[in-house]
Amino acid sequence: MSRFKRIMACFVLLPLLAAAGIAVVPVGARAQEELELTNLIIDRTKTRYGKDFHQAFVAMWEPVQDGVEYNIMINEIADARWGSLVFVFVNDRPVYRTSLGVRSGAVEDTVKQAIQTVQVYLMRLSIGQQSSADSEDLAGDGL
Repeated sequence: MSRFKRIMACFVLLPLLAAAGIAVVPVGARAQEELELTNLIIDRTKTRYGKDFHQAFVAMWEPVQDGVEYNIMINEIADARWGSLVFVFVNDRPVYRTSLGVRSGAVEDTVKQAIQTVQVYLMRLSIGQQSSADSEDLAGDGL
């Protein structure tokens, strides 16, 4: 079975099994590797402004082809008075933060800035992984 089919089976079968009350527990290290999904953009927004930001981010995002595994999560803290705080996390690290006001216009410029910041972060992460893999004396430097 190809990797794509296994991933799609996870998306289809796991929610059905969870709804039926059946727990799915991977067995062994190989099963753990097969269930790991990467290069996802996860939506954790709550308001219309956050959803607009997420949709524009996904529409403008071009995946990085450097072999870096990453997951992007867009999180939002909504406030009725001040608007929404939108955070972009890459592998659980905050990379970008902005405020979307209630009366703010199009979010495209903000999304372009967020995408540029995330791509620079991923590029630095890729360079850090390559340099630590190339040289043994830099191993364990905290990257």
